[in-house]
Amino acid sequence: MKTLFSSPSSARVRSACLALFTLVTLGLTQPAQAQQAAPVTLETPTPETLRVRVQNPAQQAGSVQIVSLRTGQSLFRETYTAPVYANRFDFRNLAGGHYSVVLRLGRAQYRYTVHMQPASATSGVVVRTVKARLPKTVIALAAE
Repeated sequence: MKTLFSSPSSARVRSACLALFTLVTLGLTQPAQAQQAAPVTLETPTPETLRVRVQNPAQQAGSVQIVSLRTGQSLFRETYTAPVYANRFDFRNLAGGHYSVVLRLGRAQYRYTVHMQPASATSGVVVRTVKARLPKTVIALAAE
């Protein structure tokens, strides 16, 4: 019975493939790097509230802004440099609609869309991640 690797030329191909695979594997292996957890967490403890927490151990300048997407009006803006920023936002008195939560930490930016249901609806605040824009140095490290 003849197999794919039974001839002398097939054996050379098999050896070359094995050598190439070994070189590629050795070239691609790097020490494992610990993945950093995102510094921003959002929680909805009640249907009408949003809790924001930012870990800032380097005490970089940061800011939090909430904007109505319907009117473009900034409803809240605050800056911070503390090692931990935490705030609880109550959307209960706001009209139903879409709001943007923009968090900046140093050169990194995190954007979330909050959809607040009208008072008659039962689901309350729904948070969706829109974009996390990180500085180029962080992106380069993540690509390695």
